[in-house]
Amino acid sequence: MLDRLFSRPRAPRRSPKFVRAAIGALLMTLMASSAFAQATRTVTATWDRNTDATTAGYVVLYGTASGNYQWNYDAGNQVTAQITLTTGSLYYFAVRAYDSAGQQSLSSDEATIDLRTQTPAPTATISASMQNATTALVTWSTTNAASATINGLAVPLSGSQSVNITQTTTFTIVATSASGATATQSATATVSAPAAPTGQITATMQNATTALVTWSTTNAVSATINGLSVPLSGSQAVPVSATTTFTLVATSASGATVTRSATATVSTQAPTASLTATLQGGNALLTWTTTNAVRAEINGVAVGLSGSVSVPVTGPTTFRLLATAASGAMVDSVASVTPAPSTGAPNAPTNTVAVVSGARVNITWRAPASGSAPQRYLVYVGSTPGASNLANAYPISGLSVWADLPRGQYYVRVRAANASGMSADSNEANVRVGKVLKVPSSFGVRWAGAVATLSWSVTAGDGTVEDQPTGYVLEAGTAPGLSDVAAVNIGNVTSFSAPIPSGAYYVRVRAVNDFGESDPTSEIRLAAPGAPNAPTGLVAFNSATLVELRWSAPDGAAPTTYVLEVGSAPGQSDLVTAAIGNVTRFTAPAPPAGTYYVRVRAVNGSGPSPVSNEVVVRR
Repeated sequence: MLDRLFSRPRAPRRSPKFVRAAIGALLMTLMASSAFAQATRTVTATWDRNTDATTAGYVVLYGTASGNYQWNYDAGNQVTAQITLTTGSLYYFAVRAYDSAGQQSLSSDEATIDLRTQTPAPTATISASMQNATTALVTWSTTNAASATINGLAVPLSGSQSVNITQTTTFTIVATSASGATATQSATATVSAPAAPTGQITATMQNATTALVTWSTTNAVSATINGLSVPLSGSQAVPVSATTTFTLVATSASGATVTRSATATVSTQAPTASLTATLQGGNALLTWTTTNAVRAEINGVAVGLSGSVSVPVTGPTTFRLLATAASGAMVDSVASVTPAPSTGAPNAPTNTVAVVSGARVNITWRAPASGSAPQRYLVYVGSTPGASNLANAYPISGLSVWADLPRGQYYVRVRAANASGMSADSNEANVRVGKVLKVPSSFGVRWAGAVATLSWSVTAGDGTVEDQPTGYVLEAGTAPGLSDVAAVNIGNVTSFSAPIPSGAYYVRVRAVNDFGESDPTSEIRLAAPGAPNAPTGLVAFNSATLVELRWSAPDGAAPTTYVLEVGSAPGQSDLVTAAIGNVTRFTAPAPPAGTYYVRVRAVNGSGPSPVSNEVVVRR
């Protein structure tokens, strides 16, 4: 706070020859001292500069009695001086001018400042820093203040607060003391302009009809490719039939966009094809390559665009490779082999492998590398090592066969044969079909009047926690496969009794635990006692010319015949419903190409059984 204490110059009491003018007005300002806290105060004395030519400097005189000054301060040629005083007294000030010889003028008018009850001036500090793109951290403190505001809003005397801002903002603190004195400070938080979005995209042909599109963005909240929403970064294979441009648009939170494009060029070159066939014992080694092709086949069988395979041959054989481009253009290549007449039985096949795909097992092997040429191969499948209880010498002309098998463990071997005899076994391959949790076994029913008692056995797993059932779900329906009557967990039991109302019901049981559930058992049709149970263990074997079905007879009432049901979709019998006699094995010529869903029912004088398990035959 500035107080003008003198408003006019005072004439000197005497005029030294070196000092021609007296001191002008004296102005005193009181300021708080940080060095001495509350025990001292620093005051600023100011006065008018003399206009004569002889004044060389000024000396400030001050003390605690009027006209009696205990202290002095040489201010040099300045017209202001800061004097540190002890609080609690009334002080008197005067200023004298002096010349170059040190002679002083008369004193100026006297000024006073009262530090007996002086209230310290307030102070204030403030800072503002960006914590993120939209939040500023404002921190402030005051001293000697009774209240404070920031941008006109009352705040505590000291503190820190996060403030949401959308543009560069200045924060001004005003600290006010009890006497009404104020101190003002400001700080500015600068909001950076939002970063512009960026985008990159590439499109490369993986093959003749598929482009791999890869893209990435930064500073974006959404992205589209050719108008369709996509993740902000990613990669995707896209089918294309012609040269295609992919345009990426990335959009930021502010609405700014960036556009990038990439083009996948579909080749229009004509296809080429090359095929060779070389005899290796009783087999022909076929090796082929293509270019600019999307499809290839050898003797009507689809193959990879390039590859190699060993094929058994029993006489002169011609192989034709046909390559087709995306445009439909085709080219072929032909190779022939003529094997020598075979003498003696062939050697054993090698590298027998069984691979599961759902409920289907693909069994493949390699022809003998030496020795007489095989004319056919015989497949053996058993439920235990070395057994052939499921397939015994099933004939195959090629080097692979598909089998549709129910859940279980299977062991597979192959032998080669010709007119001279049969080889030894190949290596044995074993394969497991189905989930870890096994289907309950020995599912059956006993009747006591109208009360049916269903029972089953726990099928042993591998001994791990995952394949041990903790309960069983009973499913019952008014038609095969339905659960419209019941689907309830009956606990960890292996039998269940209930009175059965009139009508026919189809029931199944599943094993369950915390890791999942098994497939259901085969269905039992609950009706008047006397009708046979469903056949079990239905399996199908395919060859180039035949389809063979095998199953096990049901327990309980004996069937007098079996009915074969074939449909074009699961559960249907729209293609075949025919009685095939009291047999558990049925062979028929291979049907036309397609997918067939096959089941078997047992029948006696009391009526038909429920259907067996369903197998899928694909041609």
